[in-house]
Amino acid sequence: DLATGVKQSVGSGDLIDQLTAREREVYGLLCAGLSNRQIAEILVLSDSTVKVHAHHIYDKLGVRSRTALAVRAALERSDQATLATRDSDTDGDS
Repeated sequence: DLATGVKQSVGSGDLIDQLTAREREVYGLLCAGLSNRQIAEILVLSDSTVKVHAHHIYDKLGVRSRTALAVRAALERSDQATLATRDSDTDGDS
């Protein structure tokens, strides 16, 4: 299923590091639910340039759609929140 397939690639934050600075900007806006046209207006790009960036992001992150990208981002945020909670729980144990 979609969540399982996406979860397999979530564990590596290094995948995000593979994105260019511009791709990271587009990634953030895609994850926020903006359309290609909205992203193009914000970043002062053409719609087709945003589409190219989006496809590069999909390829680098191993997803095939905007939906899978959103699931991946949500799972990554969830994993980061879990790690932060664990870290704060162990801080008082010393």
